[in-house]
Amino acid sequence: MLLGTAPDELERNGMATVLVTMSIGGAQGIATIRERT
Repeated sequence: MLLGTAPDELERNGMATVLVTMSIGGAQGIATIRERT
């Protein structure tokens, strides 16, 4: 869901990049940087 709403937020706020982070638990996590093209 977060990766699906990231492009909408980029467009709405006029930003070029967005960073999405997720905590999985047990000292694990993931981060993704999305750019508007």
